[in-house]
Amino acid sequence: MHKPTRNESNLLHPGPQPDDLRDIRELNLLFLVLLQGRSRRDVDCFGLAAPVKRRLRDASDAALQGMSMFPRTVFRLNLDCVKAGPDIPVERDGQLRRARHALALTAALMAWNMARQRCFHARVFLGISEDETRKLQACPMMKLHEFAEHPAFIRCAFPDAVGLWTRLVQYGERGLPRKIRLLGLQPKLLGDAGEIRIPYSSRIA
Repeated sequence: MHKPTRNESNLLHPGPQPDDLRDIRELNLLFLVLLQGRSRRDVDCFGLAAPVKRRLRDASDAALQGMSMFPRTVFRLNLDCVKAGPDIPVERDGQLRRARHALALTAALMAWNMARQRCFHARVFLGISEDETRKLQACPMMKLHEFAEHPAFIRCAFPDAVGLWTRLVQYGERGLPRKIRLLGLQPKLLGDAGEIRIPYSSRIA
């Protein structure tokens, strides 16, 4: 009997359900609203580059809604946050700290459940590696609270990709073009310097 390879096994996974995509978009919007609030108060924005912080401050509600349609989380979860060191500023604003903790705990619960039930989707939509997936699968639920408490647990996805984030803000109100959405599913198309590398056959007019 033929044993499926890893790539073939991935193809056998069922596609995302509407609820999965809705949950991703809702979490994205919550993160973007929090990110905008932090940028307006000039505090740490989860590693987001300064030029994008300035653009995000004035983004409309409609732009944030459009940005949330990116087909994977615009944030990443740092499961090694306890080892992250002291480079993350102390959160002195109680309101922002509570908002970050609530979002982080919600995201941690989603990742924990997805890693246990649909691990392939966890890697695709949350950007979690196979090692991180296994770590979440073995993680007791109470550990998630410890993760969520840490200010380095939730960070921006693609923090150095100024070009991508600039386009997300730019196209948010008008709707994300296909090549931007494509990056959500194929982040390897993002160059080392943050430029977007789309194969000729995948480009749009």
